[in-house]
Amino acid sequence: MSEKLAYRPEIDGLRAISVLAVILFHGSAPVFRGGFIGVDVFFVISGFLITSIILSEITNRDFSLKRFYERRARRILPALFLVLLACLPFAWLCMNVFEQSAFFKSMMAVSFFSSNFFFWQESNYFGPDTNLAPLLHTWSLAVEEQYYLFFPLLMIFAWQWGKKKLSLFLVCLSLLSLGLSEWGAYNFPVANFYLLHGRLWEILAGSLISFYLHSDFYKNKAIKNTIHNGLFSFLGLFLILFSIFAFNEYPPFPNLFTLVPVLGAALIILFADSKTLTGRLLSHPICVQLGLISYSAYLWHQPIFAFARISKWVNPSESGKLMGLGICALILGYLSWKYVEQPFRDRQAFSAKFIFKASLIGCFAFCGLSGLTYLYTEHMQAEIKARLKINLGLSACDYDINELPDACKTAEKPDTLIWGDSFAMHLVDGILASNPKAQLIQATKSACGPVLDIAPLSSDRTNRWGEECIRFNQNILKWLKQHPEIRYVVLSSIFQNYFDTKNKILYNQKTTEVSFELVESKLRKTLNQLTEIGVKPILFSPPPKNGENLGSCIARPLYYSHERAEACKIYVADYHAHYRDVIRLLKKLEHDYPVVWLELGLCHAQECTVESKGVYIYRDDKHLSIEGSKYLGQKMNFAKLINESVSKKRP
Repeated sequence: MSEKLAYRPEIDGLRAISVLAVILFHGSAPVFRGGFIGVDVFFVISGFLITSIILSEITNRDFSLKRFYERRARRILPALFLVLLACLPFAWLCMNVFEQSAFFKSMMAVSFFSSNFFFWQESNYFGPDTNLAPLLHTWSLAVEEQYYLFFPLLMIFAWQWGKKKLSLFLVCLSLLSLGLSEWGAYNFPVANFYLLHGRLWEILAGSLISFYLHSDFYKNKAIKNTIHNGLFSFLGLFLILFSIFAFNEYPPFPNLFTLVPVLGAALIILFADSKTLTGRLLSHPICVQLGLISYSAYLWHQPIFAFARISKWVNPSESGKLMGLGICALILGYLSWKYVEQPFRDRQAFSAKFIFKASLIGCFAFCGLSGLTYLYTEHMQAEIKARLKINLGLSACDYDINELPDACKTAEKPDTLIWGDSFAMHLVDGILASNPKAQLIQATKSACGPVLDIAPLSSDRTNRWGEECIRFNQNILKWLKQHPEIRYVVLSSIFQNYFDTKNKILYNQKTTEVSFELVESKLRKTLNQLTEIGVKPILFSPPPKNGENLGSCIARPLYYSHERAEACKIYVADYHAHYRDVIRLLKKLEHDYPVVWLELGLCHAQECTVESKGVYIYRDDKHLSIEGSKYLGQKMNFAKLINESVSKKRP
């Protein structure tokens, strides 16, 4: 039999830092903006530990695929099944059928470790709605399990090459993955975040550390200097803590910057021991215990946060409650570790045959249950799906303005251009509701505000996209100069993405920090140029928001409790806090250009309505629904407001 690997308590301490970072990040703790890098550290640890076990057993001619996958099943599935089971009643009671449909699709994906593919298609990890996805965090489990499907087979096949050649192959594979990760961060960031190719190098970093520590060079020649070990391990801890406090989601992760926490984890694994300060800190009993329960705590934290937010028990600003929920995740993690994880690892209590049978039954049972429930909710959700469907305006008009299809016009020779992002799109139904004969042309691009020369960049909007946005807006201005029949230009955008400190601005083909002065000057330039060519611009503000998914919130009372509609209110103070910079921008421009404030049609005293006489005004956290746009357009008479903004005809 193989020699049992020596237990290293400092690695459990490293796990503790990782899980706390992730919990604090998902708990919206503002200081821990880079807490998501805890997952990257987990990948390094996992790669190191699993490879160490495989190397030890292969070296001793004792490796068994059956035993390997049995260990993975004992480690992963019992606690996972418990959490999935615990989610079911909350999904049935707290979610509307639209949310249930997404939840049960994700559960199907979790059942067979493919949730990273599901969330790749469904959501950006850093998007607002992901806070309401109870199983979002399982993407990382899927990545690990996909890795461990092929890695043991690779080890068996390539072992005949010898350790040096195999190590060299893994180095090349790791560098290839790192290169793909850096390229993917700026070309397909969402896929790069969720899929194995962008994460492979992080897990392989741990694997390569294991190869190094098992090498003859390390055993015979490596310098084992306590001072060096202390300095390098402390540097590793510093790099991880620096990443947690200094990083945010831009530039899109993973990328070359991800080397910082990965290197930090590697240095701790390589150099921390009982003789170093870092090793002693991480080996503190509290750190070790947190590390031991880290897997279960990780499983529990996201469902707890998500269902608390869905049920409106906690609001984004209630940091005390969120931290309390994080503590609940740790408590449940401890109970799961003690009464579920530990017992199922006991081979005397549960045989390998039982583990394999129970694993298959559990996976198929959850897949079947979630599949049936998904089909039921698909049947039931037709009404909500129709009411909350995406509001594109006339059509999907994300084209160059010179190539717009007829569907993006209401007349052969329109006199009004709708220009902006999705916040311009959602005005169109309101304009037509106030004047069905309005002669419109819609030139809109999602997330691309009507501002010349600059574009907002985020975790899923890359430099390439930014260049497309700038070109899109430049072409609109050129087109306007060639079409004197256009008299009115309606400009609208959320604008907030130009001010979010997590984002960047693309300007003069360079990435720069967000700047109020830059955005104001470029928007003012845009408005001035419109005026110079003879059109009258009119700005529409974004509608009030409070950070919640208002469409889903309003949809829940329809099925569960009308009292919840009260919980979906927007308070004017929250709205002003969310849009502080946007309101400041529009108020400064209002001295020279007309601005339509949508809050005037939605807010009274200290509150803003999200539903009126059965009309769902919002479709998500910030956009108007189709029926909401029509309601507001008629109430405020959008068409009249546009017409009254024009003092003279274009020459």
